[in-house]
Amino acid sequence: NRYSPSMGTTTGLAFAWNKTNFIVRVGSSLYYSEDGGNIWTASIMPVTGAKEGKVAVSANGTKIIYCPSASTSVYTSYNKGAGWTNVLHGITAGKPVADGVNDNMFYFYDSGSGNLYKMGTGMPPSMTVAASIGKGASSFIAVNPYAEGDLWIPMNGGGLMNYNVLTATKNTISNITCSAVALGKAALGSNYPT
Repeated sequence: NRYSPSMGTTTGLAFAWNKTNFIVRVGSSLYYSEDGGNIWTASIMPVTGAKEGKVAVSANGTKIIYCPSASTSVYTSYNKGAGWTNVLHGITAGKPVADGVNDNMFYFYDSGSGNLYKMGTGMPPSMTVAASIGKGASSFIAVNPYAEGDLWIPMNGGGLMNYNVLTATKNTISNITCSAVALGKAALGSNYPT
């Protein structure tokens, strides 16, 4: 059963770009599946009282990053939720996203500070500021699954920003209002998603 064990509302759901059978879901509990959702295994929560919130899975499925609801911290696990490390604290609510190519990279936008954070290969793991993009953006960042560090960030009334973490370059389409964005299949003859 794809929804067993049941946990009520699922507030966060993510899969690994290069290992799509690896899925994580979170609500009142956190579960992972390695077979596309047929069998679910419970993970422990990073702290007592953690629940709901948002989750992301690294490109190859080796890491999970989790921001519980109403939490000021972001946690990561390298062992499918058997143990957790606090990698960022003092933030407002947000939604972590995973790089589609680099298995070590995650991103998190904190609307309170206006900072975009990244997590790489450092040990112990931690998130550092990649850029200050300004307050008021949406946390619903879209990641280009075919290019490392290529992010699309809805700026709400400030347009739509394309930010490249590797080159620290940004381009903004400023004459639109955008609160969410998604990338689709590349057009015929192109290798960039539309």
